[in-house]
Amino acid sequence: MLGAAMPISQRELQELVAAGVIDAGTAERIAAHVKSAGAEPARFDLTHTAYYLGALVVMSALGGS
Repeated sequence: MLGAAMPISQRELQELVAAGVIDAGTAERIAAHVKSAGAEPARFDLTHTAYYLGALVVMSALGGS
């Protein structure tokens, strides 16, 4: 996957169809794909904690004069 996930709602798909950006068949295929793929749940694990702790150490070192 390229970049971050970009959730889209059924209402947004309907608006795209109404605006003529995509056709109804494409909207149905997108909705089916999003539904089957599911959204990746947000997580906050040890890697994130270490990253932010490291950033805090760097900011503290640079900011203390």
